[in-house]
Amino acid sequence: MTVWNRRSGRHSRSPGRTEPRFEIHDFYELRDILREHFKVMI
Repeated sequence: MTVWNRRSGRHSRSPGRTEPRFEIHDFYELRDILREHFKVMI
């Protein structure tokens, strides 16, 4: 699973090797994606 973290940072404009399946702005959004799409209990 590839996720693009849209926050600013040193690597924020660097292209990845794979297309992101999800885009997030914070780790709370990542937690929700893991819970809803992958049934990970966090």
